[in-house]
Amino acid sequence: VSLDLPYIAEKVGYTPNYLSNVFKHNTGLTVIQYITQYRMRQAHKMLSKDHLPVNKVYQLVGYSNPFYFSKRFKLFYGYSPSDCK
Repeated sequence: VSLDLPYIAEKVGYTPNYLSNVFKHNTGLTVIQYITQYRMRQAHKMLSKDHLPVNKVYQLVGYSNPFYFSKRFKLFYGYSPSDCK
């Protein structure tokens, strides 16, 4: 299952546009920003506390490409997932 705005909107019974507007109004974040933030925090926990390897974590948090995951993680935290301790 791809966790994205159309999927979520369908599950809660709203149009993607309406859900996006309501979500942004209430959280200050877009749905994509929120999902990314959640994934990065989960990845950080898995890497630092659970000591899982990067090659497992990227898939567990919903990324299919380890290089893209590493790039997004570094943008979010300022260091690469392999530096997470």
